[in-house]
Amino acid sequence: MKSMKKKIVNGTEDERTASGPEVDLDFFRRILDTIPPSSFFSDDAKGKLLQESDESSSESDEIDGDIKKRKIEQKAKGNKKQRLNPLQSKTVSQIQFQSQPAEEDEPYSKIKEKQKHKKGKGNKKSAAGGGEGTPEVSKAASLDALRQKLTQMQKLGKERSLTSTEIQEQKRLRRKESKLKSKVKRKKNKNPELKAAGPINGNSMAGYKSPERPSVMDKEGKLVFSKFDFTKSNEKEKPKNSLHGKDFKRLLEKIEKRKSKIESLKETNAEKAKKLEQKNAWHSVMLRAEGEKVKDDPALLKKALKKKEKVKEKKKAKWAERQDTVNKKMEKRQEKRQKNIQDRKQAKKDKKLKQAKKKGRMVPGF
Repeated sequence: MKSMKKKIVNGTEDERTASGPEVDLDFFRRILDTIPPSSFFSDDAKGKLLQESDESSSESDEIDGDIKKRKIEQKAKGNKKQRLNPLQSKTVSQIQFQSQPAEEDEPYSKIKEKQKHKKGKGNKKSAAGGGEGTPEVSKAASLDALRQKLTQMQKLGKERSLTSTEIQEQKRLRRKESKLKSKVKRKKNKNPELKAAGPINGNSMAGYKSPERPSVMDKEGKLVFSKFDFTKSNEKEKPKNSLHGKDFKRLLEKIEKRKSKIESLKETNAEKAKKLEQKNAWHSVMLRAEGEKVKDDPALLKKALKKKEKVKEKKKAKWAERQDTVNKKMEKRQEKRQKNIQDRKQAKKDKKLKQAKKKGRMVPGF
């Protein structure tokens, strides 16, 4: 039985990975063990526990027999009362096991069977519609209790500094809690009845979903994700600027064409010509107000055109000069090359003649 208790209290790697009520039992007992018994139990419970420990120590002393021997043993081993104090030497779950021997001393297999039996009954009740709650709801309630215990632990940690093992245990329990939460959520998503029952993780706002905002569409049928629509469809059509660019010749031609049109209209219809002049003037004013450059002054355009032509001519002359220098350099290089080739040929001939003279041959022309 003791080995079985140890397994339930301490847990193994298989039980951690496995799912079921025994893992939950192990989990909650581990959480309870992190809380010191002196802060967990009430004053009455502490008194009872101390009385029981005193009685058990007195019985063991009677069995020992000799008082002198007992005194020697006390001196050798230290203060026996302090050693047997359950609030200092034992965990919360161990004390609970001792206080409930009838329930806890049952074999682990029987406990498991009982839990399975209860679970089966609960499922039947939920199917029939007569049950008050589901195992997931009980899990949620236990999670709430677990949260309260964790807050208690945090308060105790503030009052006194926790040991490194206690801190590690606390971290592990928090990880376990998050795993349990995710497991409960998965079960809730799978089971539609639990969804209808509402949130089960103790938080009333967990099941609440904010209402979805209707998507706003602009005139062109595109999605707009802000309160204001800054798309081109909502903007007014900007006046088109035809008098822009750096083609001054084309701009001059346009202005002259416009002037000739107005002059021809003045001869036939003076009012219409005046309206057209005003329209053109307002158009250019509006464009300038928007920050655009309107090139409608013929004098300035002529000046810019002359300047452009001068720059063009200057560049042309510069390019021609550059080409001349390049051509001259190329000619010089070619001449030098040809001269070098001729010199090599002549040197070869002279060498051959010298060799022939040495051998005593008669060379014509020498």
